[in-house]
Amino acid sequence: MKGLLAVSRVIDAVNGQIGRKVAWLIFVAVIIAAGNAVIRKIFNWSSNSLLELQWMLFGAVFLMCASWTLQVKEHIRIDIVNSMLPRRVRQWIELLGHIFFLMPFALLIVYHSVPFFLRSYAIDEQSLSAGGLAQWP
Repeated sequence: MKGLLAVSRVIDAVNGQIGRKVAWLIFVAVIIAAGNAVIRKIFNWSSNSLLELQWMLFGAVFLMCASWTLQVKEHIRIDIVNSMLPRRVRQWIELLGHIFFLMPFALLIVYHSVPFFLRSYAIDEQSLSAGGLAQWP
């Protein structure tokens, strides 16, 4: 049991480090969005690649920080119902929810996403928008 707890602490530490670092991409996305808006208003010029970069940064933050958000208990839950339940019941609800809903859903997403990613990467799929970015990331 001590070995599993040690592995769990290492996973939590790595997860926290990744989450804290990747969360800064939100700041980068805000700077890009603000810069794009200023350039569009001042120079009457805009770029699809800047807009797509914002979407990709948000997607990266969502995917790479979701587990950290779950770890620090900042994920969305129905607090009205949750707060009225005893602590032990809340812990069981979270455990069963993770086992029967979160993990199967995450595994299904990975299983069904990999073929799309591999195909997109193999053909170096590009955006349909003029001046857009590569789609595979």
